[in-house]
Amino acid sequence: MKNMKIFSKLLLIIMAALLPLNGCSYKNNDLDQHKTWMDLHEISQKVDKATAGRKTRPSLLSAKKKTTLKKPPPGPDVRDLSSKEDTINPYLKSMTGQKPQEKTAGVAGEGVMLNFDNADIYEVIQVIAETLNISYIIDPAVKGTVNIRSGKKIPTNQLFVIFKKILNINGLDIRNEGDHYYIYVAGKPSPTAIYNKNQVGELKPSARLITQIVPIMHLSSADAEKLVKPYLSKHSVVYNLPDQNTLIISDFESQIIDALRILSRLDVSSLSSLVVEMVRVKQAPLFDLRDELVEVLKALKVNKKSFEGVQIIPLERVNSLLIIGYDKSLVATAIKWVKELDRAPTAGRDSIYIYNVRNSVASDLANLVSSLISGKGVKSSSRSSKNKRMTPPGSFRNNKSTREPAIFKKSRPGLNAASMQFAGEPALIPDDSRNIIMIRGLYPDYVRVRKLLERLDNMPMQVLIEVMVAQVSLDDNLKYGVEWALKNNAAEIHGTGISFNESDGLKFNLAFDDQTDIFKLFNFLATNNNFTVLSSPQVLVLNNESATVNVGEQVPIITSETSDTTSSTTSNRTVQYKDTGVILKVTPRINNDGIILLDIDQQVSSVKDQTTAGIDSPTISTKEIKTKLAVKNGQSILMGGLIAHNKTNNESGIPLLKNIPGIGWLFKTKSIKSSKTELMVMVTPYVISSEDVLDEYIKNFKEKLTGLRQQLEK
Repeated sequence: MKNMKIFSKLLLIIMAALLPLNGCSYKNNDLDQHKTWMDLHEISQKVDKATAGRKTRPSLLSAKKKTTLKKPPPGPDVRDLSSKEDTINPYLKSMTGQKPQEKTAGVAGEGVMLNFDNADIYEVIQVIAETLNISYIIDPAVKGTVNIRSGKKIPTNQLFVIFKKILNINGLDIRNEGDHYYIYVAGKPSPTAIYNKNQVGELKPSARLITQIVPIMHLSSADAEKLVKPYLSKHSVVYNLPDQNTLIISDFESQIIDALRILSRLDVSSLSSLVVEMVRVKQAPLFDLRDELVEVLKALKVNKKSFEGVQIIPLERVNSLLIIGYDKSLVATAIKWVKELDRAPTAGRDSIYIYNVRNSVASDLANLVSSLISGKGVKSSSRSSKNKRMTPPGSFRNNKSTREPAIFKKSRPGLNAASMQFAGEPALIPDDSRNIIMIRGLYPDYVRVRKLLERLDNMPMQVLIEVMVAQVSLDDNLKYGVEWALKNNAAEIHGTGISFNESDGLKFNLAFDDQTDIFKLFNFLATNNNFTVLSSPQVLVLNNESATVNVGEQVPIITSETSDTTSSTTSNRTVQYKDTGVILKVTPRINNDGIILLDIDQQVSSVKDQTTAGIDSPTISTKEIKTKLAVKNGQSILMGGLIAHNKTNNESGIPLLKNIPGIGWLFKTKSIKSSKTELMVMVTPYVISSEDVLDEYIKNFKEKLTGLRQQLEK
């Protein structure tokens, strides 16, 4: 069999060599011998390669068929965006999982058993000192008893550490004084070493008193201080450096190690426990899918009022949902429902969709979007149009003019035709009672309108305005008013943006970036003059909205009176009530640079006793400041210069005698007292851009109320 294979192979080689010879003719038959020689080894290699190629070709074809059969599974792409970085404080990383180091044992056979039961401290010192072969001096104030049972032999190289610990427990300490040790009653211990932030890994459990610098990375230093204090000894001292977010701890080394172990597990980034997944939405409308998913999670009790297990954030630019949670199973549940709900809506004719308005008024928002769709321009929204329905764009074809709305023209400048053109004529119908907008139109048009509504329906910014209205009685020290004190810097303040205006009404404005200067001015006025706070309201108002605060009374004023000509009696009298007291009206407007434009109208009015002759109505004295200001966020503006001159007639004398006709003037005196008061108004606006900022201001306000309540109870 083997010989047959060799023979067939040899025959195949010979035939392959003879084939080219049969098809060729040579003019010169005298060929060189080396040209007629056949390289059998080379021909054999070519045949083997051809055979191997025939064997491998079918397998390659089958592999290609297999690769073309499989398709990627349908559904949204899911990307895990959870934090993979090390979120542990790098300075405390060496403390994670660190266990107390085993103390090195002494030489085999060397060690002592310590068993003392209510032994006198002098006896214990003597035994251990003899074992350690040290000389010592004991302070006469040293007293105490010791209870200790070692249970096993203590190596001699560890005995001094335990000896010092026994002394510390009894309020004693020991220090080396050259050729001997001094044992004394310890006062407040002082650290023997200072460890930098990069030397945390060098700490070893011991009774040594040290100081450790601990940078806090993810917690606040105040919270970290509260966490470590229970694990420190009574001798510990903790310094909090909030500007650097760092703690400086002085305590026994063992106690510091325990505290750092706690911090190493708690001072971690909040991202370490977060599960973040981004799911690409392929078919369903992004915001509709978000709303449906939120409802499903509520029904499954994943999200509750008290706890939100999964947070859903739509990312419009990448058409994806960002799913954030602390539990992987809850996030996986949300992703599963995204896959189920990601279905394209059925195509058809006009449908009705509902958009729930979150932060705006339905009629105002619908009016704005309808103006954009119709191309007729944006009209200023008015609250009077709340109950009016919006005219759908489709109704324009019924007008006398059959001209196509400009919004549908591709050549309209300033508009992106690709983004603003609609397949049909969507109509928006608002309902302010439910604060919803009903959208009628084709589904592609609804998607575009929905995106517009989502972009415009933003959380409105708010402004917290603190106002203080005060009255200063001007005496000889301030006879020229507060303006003179500010020009001459009598109060030693350094306000910015001082503006003096000699026109009628408001005389000066003064801006304060530092609250310290404000308190300096108030202390100066309260110390040298009669400083009275008339009102100090705090108002939270929406951007571009007006707020009014009125603290006072309504006074009846006779506006008209009619009499019957046939009778002397009055037949009719019209009375109008006028507000008096402290009245504040303010309107804030926030620009893109964070500057707040304030329209302020401040009135302080009071009723005078005197009446005008022939008119049975009181006289009302009014002081008013009406101005417009541009203020930075948190900057205080002090306005003043309204000085009132008051004259009071005083009469004093001997009772009874001063009332005798003719001679009563001999027993009484009359004087006229003149006084001046100046009205001052301070306004401080704060931009509330988020709920967190508002919560912080509410917290500060509650703290002020608590402090005020405590002062009133004293």
